[in-house]
Amino acid sequence: MENSGVVKIKIHLEGKAFDPKDGYNLFYLSESLSNFQNLVEKTYLYTENKTQMSNVDRENLEVRLTNIEEGSFLSDAFICIRDMTLPMVPLIAETKPELIWELIKQSYSYIRTTLKARKKGEVTKVEMNDSTGSLQVVDNHGDIIINNINPAVIEVAEKTSHIYYRMAHLVTDDNRVEKIIFGEDGSTEKSISLRSSEKELFKRTTFLSDEVITVSGVMTRANGDSLTGRLEINDSEALEPGQYQVEFLEKDDAPKILKDSLFTNKTFTCMVRYSFDPITLKDNVIGLKIIKMKTELN
Repeated sequence: MENSGVVKIKIHLEGKAFDPKDGYNLFYLSESLSNFQNLVEKTYLYTENKTQMSNVDRENLEVRLTNIEEGSFLSDAFICIRDMTLPMVPLIAETKPELIWELIKQSYSYIRTTLKARKKGEVTKVEMNDSTGSLQVVDNHGDIIINNINPAVIEVAEKTSHIYYRMAHLVTDDNRVEKIIFGEDGSTEKSISLRSSEKELFKRTTFLSDEVITVSGVMTRANGDSLTGRLEINDSEALEPGQYQVEFLEKDDAPKILKDSLFTNKTFTCMVRYSFDPITLKDNVIGLKIIKMKTELN
């Protein structure tokens, strides 16, 4: 067909599970290839503004394997689109294999950069460059770590991060699976590589925010042994109303605060403890560290 397209990708799976002398381990082989297929499909669906692959979509989009070589599993993969049409997403010029592969590469780069920053205890955010009007990713020091990023890349990253999480956790500590690589011939910069170092990045991390916030609420549970409690927040500009586990910055202050605030509405200054989820690329509040309780004036 005149308006069709193909892009060639190299797939390299390395480890004991892919030794042809013993036979390929079907579980690790099928999981690796299936995840790559899902990655391509999720990205394709984004460009088409769809949520599920239809029979027509499966006829239009194919991932084909050829030239399977000896050694660790090494094969060529071709992303093929039979009919390249104008996409439904305004940010995309044309749905074609090259674009799908470019979105995959850039979205993984965004995911990896975000995870590396989190591993160092840094918080990343996307903001607009006032002078150019383009989006950029900055760390908590205000330094630009990704400049001029397409919003489509961020959206694809959010839709596919769980796939990379699954692939990274296929890597084993006993060398059954050492590397999972998808890329272009002879180019490490244009490749997606998942090894033990990436597996480490795709672990949940917790951190305490430097920002001090004010909340009001009632302590509904107090544990004098562990000096912890549960706070029912009813007023806060930073957090949604609800119950939060609390601990204390100064343990010596904890018994009095727990006693005075039990079933009594009080105002506190505190810091928020977050858990960063590498599957969703989002922070989840897991608790508060109370700095002090506001003294009421009579």
